[in-house]
Amino acid sequence: MTCKECKGIKGCPMPLQGYYNGIRCRYNLRGYMNDDIITQERYKEFSCDNRDEIIKHINAKNSIYLWGKYGIGKSHFLKWAANKYNLQGKSIYYSLVAEINRKLRKEIQFSKATGEVMRSEIDKMKDINVLLLDDLGNEKMTEFIAEAMQVVIDHRYTHKKPTFISSNYSIAELFKVYEKAIGTVKAGQLVRRIKVFGAIEILGNNWGI
Repeated sequence: MTCKECKGIKGCPMPLQGYYNGIRCRYNLRGYMNDDIITQERYKEFSCDNRDEIIKHINAKNSIYLWGKYGIGKSHFLKWAANKYNLQGKSIYYSLVAEINRKLRKEIQFSKATGEVMRSEIDKMKDINVLLLDDLGNEKMTEFIAEAMQVVIDHRYTHKKPTFISSNYSIAELFKVYEKAIGTVKAGQLVRRIKVFGAIEILGNNWGI
């Protein structure tokens, strides 16, 4: 069953009309986002010690790989960016990478059990106007999820689609994380594409303390 107000996703598997994975769907010109990302005032602003550098970069590139320590504001930045593009009427996909892994496994299980072909989560991430991936590198890494991420990132790089990624790892550290799971060649292919979005370390206070 698909949402009556859906403007651009065909065959989207809504468990309830107007909902996506139990969360009210805001795809109607906005994309897959929880309501709180749009409505909460705390996501209307973003600050850190090198805010000007980050803003200058995304204004020029429309993409970024933002890394830094836990609790320093990476997820807050992504939700701020979601608000920024939402106000421009862009369709948006925001998710923890670990949650995407769970959705992909669920998608495969559903297809095997029912024989129905679901619109792939990978296709949604490829096609959406703005993609925001939170906490890359902390998911349970498998060759399958790594290849899925590579397909998505390759497509978005080639088509110059705004892509925002956060991680606890620098580019060099991320390569080592993936290398252990999927080998040097595949890890190198994935990380090289991510690197072209521009890697910046977020600086400032740890809000988690």
